[in-house]
Amino acid sequence: ANLSPTYFSKKFHNTTGMGMKEYLTYIRLKNASMELLSTNHTITEISLNSGFSNSNYFKDAFKKMYNVSPREYRASCKTDYKLEQALKSSR
Repeated sequence: ANLSPTYFSKKFHNTTGMGMKEYLTYIRLKNASMELLSTNHTITEISLNSGFSNSNYFKDAFKKMYNVSPREYRASCKTDYKLEQALKSSR
């Protein structure tokens, strides 16, 4: 499609309610949250796997979105996730 970057950016924002960079960060953090619960990878590994080149930025962005650190999120949600997965596999 022959869209200028400015036009595309405005259309994207009008459609999603967020800018492209903000949306990309949102998607990366959603993927990271799933990886936190489904693997034993370190926080640094997860930040790199999710496309963050700086684990401190990842931790700050994660805390801003979820109101807890990645470590706290994993500790508080992992039991619920494991139970949910066990229930799904028993069906």
